[in-house]
Amino acid sequence: MSIFLGFLISVVIIIFQHILSESKNWLLGGIIPLLVVLFALWCFFIRTPRLGVEAIMPFSILFVLLSCYWVDGRERFKKKKKEYLENELKKIQVHDLDDYTQ
Repeated sequence: MSIFLGFLISVVIIIFQHILSESKNWLLGGIIPLLVVLFALWCFFIRTPRLGVEAIMPFSILFVLLSCYWVDGRERFKKKKKEYLENELKKIQVHDLDDYTQ
């Protein structure tokens, strides 16, 4: 049951990261990686004060994956925005040509 719950939480986090990383405001994609860092600090220094590679590694991997997903989301957003602007420019050019021919 705990494996299923962990998997479900991971899927929800990735979905939220996907949505936030492709938003217009670029800072929103950094919320979840920041929460991972804050949770890791809480776990290491307040909850269980032991530092070791086996304790730090899962948070490090999660932070790196979410940060890479954030960067990838920003690139997808920029690509979508560029395609949208190119399509709008084509519509304007077609509209101008229609006005010129009439």
